Amino acid sequence: MVATLSDRQEPLTVLLVEDNAADIMLMEEVIADFGIDVNLHVVTDGVAAIDYLKQRGEYKRRRLPFARHLWQCTSDAGYN
Repeated sequence: MVATLSDRQEPLTVLLVEDNAADIMLMEEVIADFGIDVNLHVVTDGVAAIDYLKQRGEYKRRRLPFARHLWQCTSDAGYN
């Protein structure tokens, strides 16, 4: 049996770096359409993304997941 994202026991953590509100809403729709349990963290610029990943500033106390996953589902779902 092949494990899928929906088979995960814990929520998938996704960092979305996007400054366009419509694109953020689109990603939220895609995640909802897939029915995946996701902790979506949205930042609107690269500086905030680096701060998040390096746990600096307002993200200092944020716990990062053990493994980082990069996945693209928009084209698979027909959202392109």
